Amino acid sequence: MLSNLAGDNTLYEAFRQNRGEITELFTISQDGKRATEMRFAVEMLIKKDVTDQLGVDAEVSATRLHYEVEIERKSVQGFERLFVKHESLRAIIEDNDEWYKDIPARNRQYWIRRGRRSPYISTDNKNIYKHQEGQKGGKQQTPLGRIERTILSTINSVSFPTAYAARQEMLSWQFFQLEPVKLRNPSGIYVPTMLSKDGSNLAAVLQRMTREDEFVLMDVSRDMANLVPGIRKIQVKTLPEKEEFLIQAETLDENVFSSRVLSDGTLRLMALVILKNDPSHAGVLCLEEPENGVNPSRLKKIVNVLRDIATDFNDDTQNDTVPRQVLVSTHSPGLISLVEKTSIRFMYMTNLMPRHTQVGSVTDEIFADNNNDLTIKNFTRYEIEQYLDASAYVNKLEELTAL
Repeated sequence: MLSNLAGDNTLYEAFRQNRGEITELFTISQDGKRATEMRFAVEMLIKKDVTDQLGVDAEVSATRLHYEVEIERKSVQGFERLFVKHESLRAIIEDNDEWYKDIPARNRQYWIRRGRRSPYISTDNKNIYKHQEGQKGGKQQTPLGRIERTILSTINSVSFPTAYAARQEMLSWQFFQLEPVKLRNPSGIYVPTMLSKDGSNLAAVLQRMTREDEFVLMDVSRDMANLVPGIRKIQVKTLPEKEEFLIQAETLDENVFSSRVLSDGTLRLMALVILKNDPSHAGVLCLEEPENGVNPSRLKKIVNVLRDIATDFNDDTQNDTVPRQVLVSTHSPGLISLVEKTSIRFMYMTNLMPRHTQVGSVTDEIFADNNNDLTIKNFTRYEIEQYLDASAYVNKLEELTAL
């Protein structure tokens, strides 16, 4: 949603890309009424420099940013309309920044820049403002009550370098729904070469990577051989007569198979491996249940690949890369058991009124040390694994039924 709101969409178009009708996306209360407002807030880390669509380079004044947008729905002449009620983009000052402390002190200078305290986008009772940077920076205002797309989405050049970089960062946040049928097919030679959400251009992505780095196929082949026993080499073949690219896998017995006959799990793993080895891919990669269709014995290797995609701020050699984050949703207790507790969050609904979705942290202690706030709970890893374990869940239901 946030990525769509930062794109070349009206609010209506951005909301229509989600499930359900627009009204259904707003919270429903106990009395059956729908909320009329929705607010998002996100903190991000951006690169220190940015290039716009005309090839103009610029440096940002801050790399740790906080963005907020509030959307309200109104009935206008009997039709549901969406408007921006509030929007802001500002730098996160050091005193308010807890996250950056997770970066080792030796690497903070590379990732963190704090050169501005005044906002890049702000809102008062009448207008939303875009603030220019620099000593003589002015501001452009847009009246509230008629804005049907985010102000951030209107920033198209490095005239507003930090805000433009924030927009580019949000546009790079993608929810991948890799479809084996589309992964299996060849890619046209004229399709975009950044991996699409369904993976349909996988062969074109790999072809672009081979043009940029002659050794990348060795890296991809090595990773695939580690994940799928029997695979020796991955290559991409050009089909001039069809104007297509086709991925092929060579096995240890020197047989060659095209992507058309590879298994669903192998194709999904290949997509992850290609993402891992693509230095052009930045931002946030979101995946739903990546373990689907994959042999359970390879779960640990899948987790390792996902971890390798994400930026490791403890690794000094990654200081020359773009920041990347991986968000995964799963119902697999096996996958959860392979992830360190600091990377796990448990989403749950409270029974308090009004009900809210909460995010719980994870502890390895026998008994979770819960916060005094009853709406916030910490969970032990054991509790989460039991919750996700279908057999344990059924047994618990049988116990309750017996009682």
